Parts: sequence; C-alpha cells; structure tokens
Amino acid sequence: MIKMVLKRIWKQGRGNSCLLIESFIVFVLFCIFANFLLVQVAPSFDCPKGYRIDQVYSLKLDRDHGIKTAESIHESIEKIIQSIEKYPAVESVTAYFGAKHFEGYASLYLKRDSIEGHATFFSTDEHYHDVFKVELEEDGGVFPWKTENGKAKIIFTQSVSNHFFGDKNPLGKRIETGNHISYHISGLVKETEHSTQYVPEKPYCYTTLPENYQYDLQTSIAFKIKDEISYEQFENKEMDDFKKILSSGAVYPDLLRPFKQIKKETIYNNGQMTLAIIGIAVLLFFIFNLFISMFASFHFRINKRKEEIGLKLSIGASKRMVMKELILEGVLILTFAAIPAIIMVVNLFHLEALVANGQGIGWVCIAITYIFLVIIVSLGTWLPACRVMKIEPAIALKEE
Repeated sequence: MIKMVLKRIWKQGRGNSCLLIESFIVFVLFCIFANFLLVQVAPSFDCPKGYRIDQVYSLKLDRDHGIKTAESIHESIEKIIQSIEKYPAVESVTAYFGAKHFEGYASLYLKRDSIEGHATFFSTDEHYHDVFKVELEEDGGVFPWKTENGKAKIIFTQSVSNHFFGDKNPLGKRIETGNHISYHISGLVKETEHSTQYVPEKPYCYTTLPENYQYDLQTSIAFKIKDEISYEQFENKEMDDFKKILSSGAVYPDLLRPFKQIKKETIYNNGQMTLAIIGIAVLLFFIFNLFISMFASFHFRINKRKEEIGLKLSIGASKRMVMKELILEGVLILTFAAIPAIIMVVNLFHLEALVANGQGIGWVCIAITYIFLVIIVSLGTWLPACRVMKIEPAIALKEE
C-alpha cells in the first residue's frame, strides 16, 4: 500500500507542492510554540515547590523616634518575637533576611571549582522551615540548622543542586560564595506540591542566620497560626488582642498581612497576571490559526477528489481501505515536509535561537509537533472523506 501511495503522491507532484510548503512552515512555527510552552510555561508547574503560605502572616515593624528608651532595636524585636511564640494561636514564628517573598529577591553568588552561578537566598533561623513547611531531604550528620563548630550551612533547591553538582548528591559537600565564605550543604528542598505555593523565577537557597545577628527594622518576621484556627477566626476574634503584644520599647507593628494577600497584590501590581493572560491568548490564537490552516488544506484536498473516491468505491474498493490510503497519503506528505523542517529546527537549537534548558528538549518539541500535526492531518482527511464516501457509485461514475 505504501508503494502505491508514494506513486500517487509523485504523480500529483505540482498539486502537492503548496501543501508541502505549508506543512513545512507550520511544522517550524509549531516547534517554536512548543519550545516556548516547554521552556517558559511548563517550569512554573514542574519545578520544585518551595514553601507554603496558607495561614502564614508577614509582620513589618517600625520605630517611633518620639519615644526615648534604653532598650535597643534588637532587644525590642527579640521581645516581640518571644511574645508571638507564646501566643496561644501561633504555631511557630521565624526571623530571616535576604529575599522578601513576592516583593524582592536578594542574590547570592556561589562558586564550585569553575562552575559559577547566582541564587535567590533567604538567610533564616531554624524555625523558618516550620512556618513555611519546607520539606527537606536532610544530611543527618549536620542538623540541627544552627551552625556547628563555626560551619555555616546552606540548603539548596533541586535546580541549584543540578547546576553545581549535576546528578551527584550534594549533601555534605561544600560550596563558596563571592566573599570566600564556605558553606556546608546540609539539605535539599524536596519536590513537594502545595496548593498555595509560590516558586521564585530564579533558583533559590537557604543559608544559616548568623549566630551574632542583630535584629533590625529590615529583618523579616513571619509566623504561622495553628491549623485548627481558621483564617477568619484569627482575623475577626484574635487580631485585636494579638496586635497588643507586637509593641516593645520604641518598636511598633507597621504592617501585618497574610501572605495570600501579599501574593495577590504583587501579581496584580506588577502586571504579571495581565501579561500572562495576553501571552496565553496570543499563543492560543496562533495555534488555532495553524490548526485551521492545516485542517482546511487537507479538507479541501479531499473534497476535490470526491469523483476519484466514488470511482474506487464503485469498482469494489472498501470504504475502510480507501480511508486508510487517504490518511496514509496525508501523513506521508506531512512526513516529507517534516524532514527539512526538523533539520531547520535542530539548527535553530544549535544556534541557540531556541532555548534547550534540558537534555532532549529539542527532540521533545519535534515529537510533540509531529504527533499534533499527524492528528490534524488525520482529522482533516477523515471528516471530509466520511462525507464524500456517502456518494452513490453511479453518480460518481457519471461525474467522472
């Protein structure tokens, strides 16, 4: 059957040239769209999930310069943190600096031998992971989180680990920063999924909060309320009493917000949501047009051959056999157009005009494109062929 179909395609020659050119162009364009989806969109769903924000609040403190007190800023903030820890509705509280969730990223330069890179970092105390429910794969010999024998520790996400260590296990290894501080890698963030997670665009890591760290107004404070206490209950019944414990000396609470609110405000304020909606709409528009273009071309091609199809049926060919021939013919035309298209796409990856941020990503794009277009060609052939095959053999012979 294949040999016969190939002869028919060759004889049609000029009539298939436009279809070959169109299939070539559509194949290349769809590969570009597939690459965008796999490289830009998919990582937001696939990358390791970092932390939870449900029932977690952010506390920002400020100082009243009109109040004179012998109590230092560090002492006042330390007392506030201790008061939050003792509050019945609070499960855990943490202090950290560096990056700010949703609102800003602090970059840490890291180096291992000749491999260099930057990662968004949070310098945290040991309670951070209890508040944000960061699940870790631990190196049992180096926990707890605080420094041991003066050795600072660092926790990587999988993306940072892959960059510096590839497939090797980094736990227990050491890595240096730009100012020659050596960190002991004591944990990896597990790839867990949470319904309210937020994953920064850059790879990120956690470092040990220095033992002599002095709390100041730039220190970030976060706490998690207990699971049995609902968000509504805390806001409506507990909040007034809770705010009374947030002042000490000249320090007072400037802003207290749930992280869900911060996330929502950040997304809308920086236009991420609008840009995402526009980007997805444009992408879907182009994919729809590619689908219609390919579908219409093969649909029109079958409709022009209704007399030929009717004639085959009138001399005894089965509908199933004719359908198989037509679909095979369309797939072969697509395959002939795909060969130069694949060569072009491979060169685009080689020239880095397309991004391949993972092994085999280029071939994945090509495979997805080919399978999708085969489905379009099959549908564009099958639907009109089903209608054409209803023609009466006598009418087909007369028209022929």
